[in-house]
Formats: sequence, C-alpha cells, structure tokens
Amino acid sequence: LDPGSDTHADILLEWIKTCDDTHPSSADELFLPTRLLAIGNEHVSRVRLICSHHEGVLKTDRYVALSHRWGPPDQEQPPEVKFVSTTKENIDKIMNEGVDDVDLPKTFRDAIAITRKLKVKYLWIDSLCIIQKTGKDDDAEAKTDWEQEAKLMEKVFSSAYFTIAASCADHKFHGFLQPRTPRRFVTMRSDDRAQFHVCEVIDNFDLDVEQGKLNKRAWVLQERALSRRTIHFAQNQTYWECGEGIRCETFTKTENRKASFLGDSDFPYSVKAYKQGRQLQHYQGLYERYSTLGLSYETDRPMAIAGLEKRLMNALESAGGFGIFQSNFHRDLLWQRRNSESTLRRIDFGAAHHFRIPSWSWMAYSGEIRYMNVPFDGIRRAENIRSPFETLHQGRAYADSDLGRPAELRAPIHTIVVNEPNWLILDEPERKFGSPLKCVIVGESKNHRSEQPTHYALVVSLCGTNEGKDIFERVGVAYLKSEEIVWQENMVVSIR
Repeated sequence: LDPGSDTHADILLEWIKTCDDTHPSSADELFLPTRLLAIGNEHVSRVRLICSHHEGVLKTDRYVALSHRWGPPDQEQPPEVKFVSTTKENIDKIMNEGVDDVDLPKTFRDAIAITRKLKVKYLWIDSLCIIQKTGKDDDAEAKTDWEQEAKLMEKVFSSAYFTIAASCADHKFHGFLQPRTPRRFVTMRSDDRAQFHVCEVIDNFDLDVEQGKLNKRAWVLQERALSRRTIHFAQNQTYWECGEGIRCETFTKTENRKASFLGDSDFPYSVKAYKQGRQLQHYQGLYERYSTLGLSYETDRPMAIAGLEKRLMNALESAGGFGIFQSNFHRDLLWQRRNSESTLRRIDFGAAHHFRIPSWSWMAYSGEIRYMNVPFDGIRRAENIRSPFETLHQGRAYADSDLGRPAELRAPIHTIVVNEPNWLILDEPERKFGSPLKCVIVGESKNHRSEQPTHYALVVSLCGTNEGKDIFERVGVAYLKSEEIVWQENMVVSIR
C-alpha cells in the first residue's frame, strides 16, 4: 500500500469517521492558532499563511497540526527548497503571495498533501506559523512572537482536529510518504485446494513509534500527550492513535501500555479519577521520561513541557511550577540523577528565560533524572518548609504569576557531619565545595524497624548573599540517619 495514495487515504478517512461518530473526544474549547496555512484542496499547489482571527476563518473550522523533527541546524538544504521557515524578512511574501508547494521541505509537502486528501483546509506547522529567528541583530520580533506562541502550544495540539506525526522522517527535508519495502509472503493452499497467502507481521507500535526517532525528541512528548488523535506515519505502516486504542493499516487493533496513557483523548484530566499515589506515579513517570529526551537547545527544557505542565496543574487543581506541584510539594522535591554513572549539569539560561529556574527544580539541569525511592504512605512530611507556591491559586503556575521575585524555598538547614554518607547523591559528582554541605529535611520514614528513622533530604551549599543574607542552592539529595546530622532548627535560609 503506497502511503499517500487514494486507497491509503480512504483508510485514514474511515478511521477519522469512526472516531468522530463513536468516540467521545471533542476539544475542550473552540480555539484557533494565531496563524495557519491555508492549503486549499487537491487541485491547488500553493499555500498561504493567514492570520486566523482576521481572514474569515470560523472558530468551528478544523485544522491539522504537524509533529516533526527539524533536524540539526547545519542540515544541508536541498537546492530546490526555497522556503524553510517564516521570518521577519519573508512573512509579507508568504501572507500576501503564498508559496508554491515545491519550494517547501519534503516533510511539509507530505503533510500538506495528506491534509488535502483528508479534506481539511488548514494546517499548522511550527516553523511556518511562528516567526523564526534569523541569527541577525533584529530578532527581537521573532523572540517576542516565540514567547507568545509557546504559551499557546498546549491549545494548538489539544484543539487540532488530529495531529500528523512524521515518525519516519529524520528531518524536515526527508519526508514521511516514502516507498515501502514490499511485505514478504508465502502462498499456501487449504485442504479444499483454495489458495491463500501468509504475510510477515508488521504490527509493532512499540518499535515503530515509541522507540522511533521522533519520540526521542522532548517537544514531541507534549505534542503527543496533548493531541486528541494522532496519525503516526512510520516506516512500515501508518497507525491511528486515540483514546480508544491503536489501529493499524492491517485492520488490527492493538494495545500499548505507554500509549494508553499518552493517547488518552481526555489526558491529563483522566488522571483526576486516580488516587493520589497513582497520580503521582503517572506524572513523575512522565517527567522521568521527558528528562531522557533530546533538545536542540537545552534552554528549552522548561518550555518544551510547559503546556503539558499547565494542563496537569489544572487537572490536579494545584498551583506549582518548574516540575513541582504544591499538592505533592515534598515528594516532587525528591528527585535525583538517574543512576550512579550519570551526572546532571546546570543549564546556563542567560536571558533565555524571564524567570530564573531554581536549583531545586530538575528543569534547571540537563541530564536524566528519577525520583527517590520513598514509600507512598511511609513518610512524615516536614512542616517547616515554605513553598513559593503557597499563595498561588489552584492551577496557577509561578512563571505566569505577577510575583517578580525569584522562586525560593524557606527552610531550616542542618549540617551533614560525615564526609561521605552512605546515601548521599550529588547532582554533579565531580563538583568540589568550599564549605561543609548542609541539608534540608523534607521528610522522614514513619515505619522504621531500627531506632533511627531515615531522613529524606535535599543537600544544599552556600552560593552567595542577598542584602546581607546567605543564599543556598540545591546540590543533591540524601538518605540520612539522625547521627549524620547536626540539628540547627533556628537557622532558616533561602534556597534558590
């Protein structure tokens, strides 16, 4: 079956119709992105960028979103491609005159062709619908546009009619409607001499999609989780994913544990039905997975999941930010580097983020994380830690608040009295410290057989002063016994 053929499109149209008619998966609200590509129908070979709120586009009009890999910044551009992104310099041309399909990268052309065949008039592609930087001095407009549009990303994908995932495209010039290797088969005869064919099995959603190159990218986790329905264009076949499961071109329906969570059309609001422990397990697992994914620019670490985090805060009816929820504040602080061989590295955001990402957030670091092994019902939380989210309303993110100060914890600190506790896990193992390490007790074990409970702690170090007061930063976590701590209850400090 040739991808992009009429027969192939008929299968996709049937999936869409079945989902429209029988699956409860409507968008939360009517929303249109700021800009869309008007692509016309199959008899048109030119697209035009439009402002969706000024050119007669109805709120009820449908659009498709594309999820794809950009490829490395130094990727060689084919000579026939004349238009790869919208910039301040060319936006008037693409809005007034439009661009011929043939002048666009192959992945974009394939997305346009499929969207036309599926009878949708509008398409959203990030690098065409958001003004991109050129690397020149006049990039202020692009920076402002990016900051505004990035905040809308959660709505772009959750409100799309469906999302096209270019799973088999290595980069924007590669394309995803590629010739396939014919399936091998064996011809056999039944007892009554009737002829039939046995084909090799090609249904492997985990290998084709979950482990595919596209899903190794950090931005894509949010795009997929927020999309109500996704068509995955893999190398061997196409898959349909929605809240009712996964369908294959081979007319089979399959299940996938990871997909059942990310493909849930009501995600993340379906998490509300879970008990608190399972809620915690789901979103912390999501963050652990996100930390393993790649970014072209490490400073995008907070932004590439900001829309998903905002949705989670609304679903859990909790304030928060930086990967931490007020409703599970103590537990969310207890993250660590993934294993003994790995390390974390503090990201230099410079002026890339209007809020300083605090050291007690895993978003401040590059590298893989996991959460400490803390029994759900077996911890007594420390009541003397003051969270910066305490005054925020439910569902409100710190970065969206009008609090102009850096996010900081206020908590008592204590001195760690042994040089190498058995269970001290530094974020950067090779880092040297000029002063003794301190700790903030986040919780302690309730059900301990020994006389001493285990204390779950943040490890902190002095990093500077502000208005004569010492400021500390997180440098790791630890499992400590009481004998490894010098208690100093009256020494309350700020941790940023």
